[in-house]
Amino acid sequence: MKRFRLRTKIVVAFTLASILMSTVFFGLIHLVTDRVLDTRRKENLSLAVSQLISQVELWNDGLIFEDETPVANELCWFIMEGNGSELASHGRDIALFDAIPFRPETYTAHRIGDETWFVLDSEVFVVENEDVVVRVATTDSEDAAVLATLRLIFVCFLPVMALGATVTGLLLARGVLRPVREISACAEEIAKGDLSKRIPPAAAKDELGELTDTLNRMIGAVESSFLREKRFTDDASHELRTPIAVIRAYSEELLTHDELTDEQRASVKTVLGEALRMQHMTEQMLTLSRAQNGKLTLHPEAFDLAGAAEGVLSALEDKVTEKRLDCQTEFSGDTQIVADQTMISRLLLNLTENAVKYTPDGGNIRIRIRNLGETFLIAVEDDGPGIPADDLPHVFERFYRSDKARDRSGTGLGLAIVKQIAELHHGTASVESAEGKGSVFTVRLPVRYVTAE
Repeated sequence: MKRFRLRTKIVVAFTLASILMSTVFFGLIHLVTDRVLDTRRKENLSLAVSQLISQVELWNDGLIFEDETPVANELCWFIMEGNGSELASHGRDIALFDAIPFRPETYTAHRIGDETWFVLDSEVFVVENEDVVVRVATTDSEDAAVLATLRLIFVCFLPVMALGATVTGLLLARGVLRPVREISACAEEIAKGDLSKRIPPAAAKDELGELTDTLNRMIGAVESSFLREKRFTDDASHELRTPIAVIRAYSEELLTHDELTDEQRASVKTVLGEALRMQHMTEQMLTLSRAQNGKLTLHPEAFDLAGAAEGVLSALEDKVTEKRLDCQTEFSGDTQIVADQTMISRLLLNLTENAVKYTPDGGNIRIRIRNLGETFLIAVEDDGPGIPADDLPHVFERFYRSDKARDRSGTGLGLAIVKQIAELHHGTASVESAEGKGSVFTVRLPVRYVTAE
C-alpha cells in the first residue's frame, strides 16, 4: 500500500475540506435564494390579486374593470364573472389554465408544457350581487434563470477555489512542517554520531516547540550517557594495557623454561593466547574510541589498493593454507587511491580475516576491487554459513556476534572498525547475506580522500 507524505495529506485534506465547505456554502445560498424568490413570488401574486379585486366596479348595471392601478407586467391574470364570462385578462390565453381547478386563496404550482406556473386564486367576492373571481399566475423562468446563474457561478468558481486551496495548503504545510524538517535534519546529523548537535528552538511555544525541547533534553541525556560510556571504555582500555602486557611478558618468559610439563606448557600457552587476544581487543577499542572522539588523524597518500589487498592475503597465508581455502582476486580499472594506507590496510585485513574465519575448510573467498570513476567498490565474498536476517542490521556493532557464529577467536570489534574507517574516509560499509548462502561485505570509498576544512 502506497504511503503518502504528511505534506501531501495536509494539502489533500485542506483542499477537500475547502471544496466541501464551499459546496455546503453555495448549497445554502442556493436554498435561501430559492426560498426568497418563492416568497417574493407569493407576495407579488397576493398583491396582484388585491389590486385586481379593488378595480372591479359596477357601471350601468354591469361590471367593469377600471384598470387604473398597474399590475406587474410579467404576471398573467384574468377576472371571471359568476356566469363564466371573462371580465378582463392579461398575458396568456385563459384556456391555458382551464384544466386547473379553482382553489381559493391557495398557492399552487403546475407543470404546463415546458414551464412551471405558480397560480393564486382569490376567494369569490361579490360586487353588487355579482360573483367575481380572480386568478393570477406567473412562470418561474426569471427565477430559474437567477438560480441557473448562481449554479454557473459555483461551477466556474469551484476549480479556481480548488486551485487556490491547493496552493494555500502547500504554503500552509510548508510553514507547519518547517520545524519538522529541522528536527529531521538534526536527527540525521545526530544519527551519524554527532550527539553534540541540538535541534534549533522553535519560535512559537506550541506543540512542536514542546516536542523540540523534549527531544533536546532526551539527546542531552543520551549524550551524557554515551560520554560516560566512552570515558569508561577509554579508561578501561588504558588501564588494561599494562596488566595485559605484564601477563604476556610473563607467559612468554615461562615458555622458555624447559622444566615445564606438557600440561603446564599448554596452560601457559592458553594464558598467552588470551593475553594476546585481550591486547588486540584493547588496541581496537582505543582505535574506535579515538575515531569517535575525532582524535584519529588520517594521513592520506597515494598507494595501490590492489597491492594492499595482495599484502593482506600474504599476511593471512598461513591461515588460508591451514583451512585449504581458495582465495581469488579480481581488480578492474586503475586501483590507485588517495587515503590513509594504514587504515585501509586494516580495513582490508579485518574483512578478509572475517571471511577466513567463517569460511569452512576447502571453501572459497573472493576479493573484488572495482574502480567506478569517483568511488572504489571493495567486495569480500565468502561461502560461509551466512548471517540470519535478524542479525544483519547489527553486524557492524561493537562486540556483536551472531548466535550461530559465536566463538571466542575474535574480539567482536573488527567489523565495527571497518565501518568506522569507511566513514572516516567519507565512504560506506554494508553487507548482504542469507543463511546457507554465504556473505558479501561491500565497502565504497572515494577515489581521493579530501580532508574536511
